[in-house]
Amino acid sequence: MYPLVKTLVCALTLSSLVFAQSQEPLAIDLMRRGSSTGMNRSIQKIHSDVRQSRRKYASLFAAYEKNYGKQHPLRLTSQMQRKRNEGVMDLLDVGGDAEWLGKMSFGNQEFYIQFDTGSSDTLVNPGAYDHRKSKTSTVTHATFKSSYEDGTYAEGDIYLDDLEIAGLKGKNVAIGVSHKNFTREIEKPSSGISGLGYPSIQTFPKSYKPFFLELKDQKAVNKSVFQFTMKPGNGSKLHLGGIDESMYQGNMVWQDIDRNYGVYVGHASINGESVKAIVDSGTTLIIGNFHQVERIMKKLPHVTTIVEQGSLMGLFPCDQELDITITFSGKDFKLGPEQTRWGKEYGQCLMSIIGHHDMQMNAWVVGDSFFQVASIVFDQENDRMGFAWQA
Repeated sequence: MYPLVKTLVCALTLSSLVFAQSQEPLAIDLMRRGSSTGMNRSIQKIHSDVRQSRRKYASLFAAYEKNYGKQHPLRLTSQMQRKRNEGVMDLLDVGGDAEWLGKMSFGNQEFYIQFDTGSSDTLVNPGAYDHRKSKTSTVTHATFKSSYEDGTYAEGDIYLDDLEIAGLKGKNVAIGVSHKNFTREIEKPSSGISGLGYPSIQTFPKSYKPFFLELKDQKAVNKSVFQFTMKPGNGSKLHLGGIDESMYQGNMVWQDIDRNYGVYVGHASINGESVKAIVDSGTTLIIGNFHQVERIMKKLPHVTTIVEQGSLMGLFPCDQELDITITFSGKDFKLGPEQTRWGKEYGQCLMSIIGHHDMQMNAWVVGDSFFQVASIVFDQENDRMGFAWQA
């Protein structure tokens, strides 16, 4: 997937647009297609996803250092109901691989995109957007370039154009068009990525704000709040500009976050291991500190561990259930069978939690497997995250 982004493939499609009248909201439903079992995944897919996550966060840290002139605080010094001005889109799982896509349009051109809380720019492949076909496009002559730890990079040109997403509209919003494809073939129909992180990690020049910040500044949304509710089957949604209480049950617990990180970092416990958790909609797996993951796996019955290419993986009989609980602010979220089983290898199931020696940061990346059990609110107004069980 996009080097700057996460790993898996759950595609969001825009199944319907419901246009608001007067005070009513506008919503886009995100639907799921394909098998959600993911049994076609293998250890090689894990290696690919871990590499993508490492590249993504290496680029994120580089962007932060460029913007602030100092090292990102997470980076290790050593290797290591709907209201006005809200929009909702349905999410679709592409091939059961857990990448969430929805539609957005710039000018008169519409495409599918992944929405990523672990980055801040909107980038598309060549051909997805052509400024020459839009009467509202502005050529900025500005460029972007993201370099990665393996020596590769993504680069292209930045344009301004009118944005429409989930019925919300903004003018002169920045979009970057890459000179070469940066998404993988298996990610189709995805054309790129659109970041929902803070500006501190953007690779665009500071004058070109992330799209959601532009929507807030232009009063297209009343609140800088959005909500992910990713379901293993149909009914996944991204709610922009507010909170849809019908998407969760019980009370929502909150944690304050530090916007200077650029990403959304909370304090969590995973089977008793205390961790800093980057809550990342662009990553598929849960990737953590090697030794902490090792301790968790050793306490789980029926789990056999293997290490390949620096990644610690767990194998277990597919007829067994694993007891894995992630806790935020005292609320426990137990992962179900679909969230603990990520793929299959050697006739056994692969765990969705991976340990790695060389993520080079003092934090875990908590991706798709957690998003499928919780409804998560990202509140930029008050610099906090909210967590509740899905309805």
